[in-house]
Amino acid sequence: MTQNNVRIQGRFYPLQHEEWLKAYKELTDSQRNLLYYLQSLDLYGNGLRIHASKITNDLDTCSEFGIPVIFKEIQP
Repeated sequence: MTQNNVRIQGRFYPLQHEEWLKAYKELTDSQRNLLYYLQSLDLYGNGLRIHASKITNDLDTCSEFGIPVIFKEIQP
């Protein structure tokens, strides 16, 4: 096994193993994908305004996502 010594620049959300495991156990695939998508846009939870159409455009390779699915998943 070789190690890659290339450093990636930037700031990253420190996803903890327990957080990932909880999401894996408690969320559906769609919910988990949406959670990680939104976290990647707002790493530190400062608040985010985004249109559902942008999410569907960004995730267009995932046929499971459409605007009705996005609204369903983000409702409390």
